[in-house]
Amino acid sequence: MFIQVNSLILWNNLKINIMKKILIIILLFNCFLSFSQNDSICNILPSKDGKVCYESVVQIDKSSGAQIYSNSKIWIGNTFKNAKAVIQSDVENSSLVIKGNIKEDQYSIYTFTLTLQFKDGRYKYTFTDIHSIFTMGTEIDKKIEDLPALSSCKKNTLLKMDLIFNSFLNSMKNGLSKNNDW
Repeated sequence: MFIQVNSLILWNNLKINIMKKILIIILLFNCFLSFSQNDSICNILPSKDGKVCYESVVQIDKSSGAQIYSNSKIWIGNTFKNAKAVIQSDVENSSLVIKGNIKEDQYSIYTFTLTLQFKDGRYKYTFTDIHSIFTMGTEIDKKIEDLPALSSCKKNTLLKMDLIFNSFLNSMKNGLSKNNDW
């Protein structure tokens, strides 16, 4: 009887030790996973510090910072109804800060901040501070990170947003890379 009780206690202790080791392995694995994930929301929208953020440095060979800056002003004039109203900061040949919007349909608008910085042969853009404004009946203005589609990872909605934002950014890239030597 004593041997049977003693072996049962040893067996229970062994199971507890194994479960502790498994739990530690799972926790460590989870930590590694969280560090190895790319910085995006639902693996669709790029993010920085938990906020949707499209950011990149774009190379444009044989273009001066002044030429890229000039192209950006032309693109802004062609893209927005009132270029002067959307430009919040303008440091000639160096940087621009734009607060604009993208109309998705008659009820949905995305507002954003676009920062452009220029150097010879390249520019950097940061597309962030994105809000979604729905105007069906009453106006609802929400940071894009607070939308239910993001918290529940509604893939179709997020892919649609990503397509809209990338289409806008591609328009910008095409406008800034044009050679205006007529």
